[in-house]
Amino acid sequence: MDNKTIGSVISSAPRFCGITSFMRLPHTRDLNEVDVAIIGIPFDSDGAFRIGSRFAPESIRSQGKLCLRNYHIAHNIAPLEHIKVVDFGDSAVIPGSVERTYEVVECEVSPIFQEGVIPIALGGDHSISLPLLRAAAKKYGKVALVHFDAHLDTGDVYYDEIKYTHGTQFRRAVEEGLVDTSKSIQVGMNGTIYPEMTREYSETLGYKIITMDEAAALGSQMVANAILERTQGLPVFFSFDIDIMDVSVAPGSGAPEVGGYLTREMLQILRALRDLNIIGVDIVEVNPLFDSGQITSILAANIVFEFLAMIATRKRQRQPM
Repeated sequence: MDNKTIGSVISSAPRFCGITSFMRLPHTRDLNEVDVAIIGIPFDSDGAFRIGSRFAPESIRSQGKLCLRNYHIAHNIAPLEHIKVVDFGDSAVIPGSVERTYEVVECEVSPIFQEGVIPIALGGDHSISLPLLRAAAKKYGKVALVHFDAHLDTGDVYYDEIKYTHGTQFRRAVEEGLVDTSKSIQVGMNGTIYPEMTREYSETLGYKIITMDEAAALGSQMVANAILERTQGLPVFFSFDIDIMDVSVAPGSGAPEVGGYLTREMLQILRALRDLNIIGVDIVEVNPLFDSGQITSILAANIVFEFLAMIATRKRQRQPM
């Protein structure tokens, strides 16, 4: 695959022309010499509140095609000139069948990890992190988890019986030996909660927590430093729930909260994390059915671009001069 071809596609026609893929990237499952694969996981049967995130991969791709250009000003890099990225298409899912869908997603994503390619998964509800982590563990063993979210997602069961939901996946990941919690961190806990022991659930499992109020007091650079220090030495899976963002900038969310990050604050943190050894990413809980002017999907597409710039910058830094 020739990156010059990608560049010529981007520059030779208006962005509203052509078949939709993320940033008009090649739509292929050929992973030869690929660094990053964008994959949609349109599954929302594990959501406990607003359903509709099954439509997010399509919406994020559309805004990635329409709204993104190739050059990242802050990192001073054109990511697609340094890393080879493809749009892998969507994983198959089985609406209403949670555990079977997990098996299918794990099967679809495992070859990406096995080839050393970094998947950036577009959810879907947050439960998709569990099959992604299962696939990652086959390649890397236990990974460090960086979890950006207004909620900790370490509950045990929902409604007295349901083990697999978008609020229990990071407890299941610990139980299955997929995550090293001594190297993992959860950032952004905010809003209202059910049991007062919610934070205790995560801390008992070994996760480090920085709540939204604590993050605001620390500032962006200190939060980034805490993440880098905590995850040092392990490959990192980065799970980004859009509800860490304030509802004013992300109304199209599966579980919106007030008092979250604004876009500038989030970009500052992500841009300070370019040294993370990222092996996988998911961006979840975008719900186009509740979006206004596609602003949440535009935000999610830009978050994907931030990760591409981070990965490209790290690769450039590691290349011999």
